[in-house]
Amino acid sequence: MPFSFFVKRVWLGISVLRGHRRDPGDLHGPRPSPVFDLAIGPLHLAPSGQRRGGRVLFVARVGVSVSLAVLLVMTTPWADILKSLRSVRVPQVFVLNPVR
Repeated sequence: MPFSFFVKRVWLGISVLRGHRRDPGDLHGPRPSPVFDLAIGPLHLAPSGQRRGGRVLFVARVGVSVSLAVLLVMTTPWADILKSLRSVRVPQVFVLNPVR
């Protein structure tokens, strides 16, 4: 699997989707002073240093879990994945038999 395919499929998607998510803390209390203010047309990107660590940790956790899931699905035959799920006793409702 090419590295560029993997980056496009996983990390670019995560960064785009994460950019649209708002933290509940953003809506309450005073706004902290921004580290910088980047104007892109009518939009302003002004991240604060106060919550940046938590956001970086969140994106890293989501990125690692999605990366592992994509690598598993892209490198393992689907029948083997279903057989493994049945062996750890995942309910039959969640594990469908492969179409032959």
